[in-house]
Formats: sequence, C-alpha cells, structure tokens
Amino acid sequence: MSLPSKYAVHIALSLASRHQVDYAIFASRHGELQRTYHLLNEILSGEEASPIAFSQSVHNTASGLFTIAAQSNLPVTSLAACEDSFGQGLLEAYARIKTAAGKRLLFVCFDEIVPDVYSAFVDEEVFSYAVGLLLELGDDWTIDTQEKASPDIGPKLPQALEFLKHFINRDREFIVCGRRYDWSWVCMK
Repeated sequence: MSLPSKYAVHIALSLASRHQVDYAIFASRHGELQRTYHLLNEILSGEEASPIAFSQSVHNTASGLFTIAAQSNLPVTSLAACEDSFGQGLLEAYARIKTAAGKRLLFVCFDEIVPDVYSAFVDEEVFSYAVGLLLELGDDWTIDTQEKASPDIGPKLPQALEFLKHFINRDREFIVCGRRYDWSWVCMK
C-alpha cells in the first residue's frame, strides 16, 4: 500500500472495528498520484507496466483495500473534487444519510504529497494525512456554501485539516475555504 492508502485504510479499519457502519465514502484530491506518476515514468522509459502497480494506481485504491482488509461487502463511494474533495464528500454523505435514515456513514478524506512536477498546480500545504469521521443524520451542525469573498492568498490547509483544526478547538462558527465557494459551519447545540 502507498502511504496515503495506509493512512486511509488504517483509520477506516479502526473506526469500522469499533462502530456499526452502513456505508463508506473515501475522498481524496490526488488519490494515488505518486504511484500513477511513477507508473507512467516506467512506461515512458520502456518498462512493462506491472498489473499490480496499475491496479493500485487508481483513485478508488484505498476504498477497495479497506473492503478487502475488513472482509466486508460494505457499499463504498470514492470521489475527487479538487480542493473541495472534503466538502463534496460531505455533500455526498448527506445525500446518502438522508435517503437511508438511521444509518451511520464512515467518511475518510486523505491525501499525499504530490510529485514535484505537479507542485506548481497545488495551492495547499502538501503532506500526507487522513481524517476519518462517523456521520449520522442530526441537527448539531449546519453547513452552507457562500460566494467567495476574496481570492485565497498563499498556501492553505487542505479542507479536511482546516475543518479538523476548528472542530478540535470547539469553534462554534467557522469558514473552510473552497475553490469557488467557501463552506460555512455553524454549531447549533
């Protein structure tokens, strides 16, 4: 497993082993970009592509490895939405939970450092991380999008880590910046 898949699978297995989970969503901006970049370089240098390397270079690698390791046929979605992967993952989670009342969802957002050749296209601080949340329908928080007030200046934290920073600090209202819209969080309790 690559480092981001190890992080994502570890946190998913840890949460799923202690809690009933009915559905899972894995979100990542870059997925297995390091592995894919390495594989493409091998092909370009005339080497044959390893089927195993190829099968683990796809965006849903972590979610597939999780279901295999958990020996589970749990329904899983993998998604990527650029800088908004965390926010869009939560939107997907809300839609899933809303249509299956009483269900608990595992949400894992993760990423890794991008290859140097892509660093000019990334406007976030880049490092490996994974954040796992258990979600169910409730009214503790409201999340809304709002028009960006001003363009982002300089590198920022990935959305999942920006959210986690505010959540751990018990902030009752905060903004998580997105690409075109910002995500406004308000604690209702």
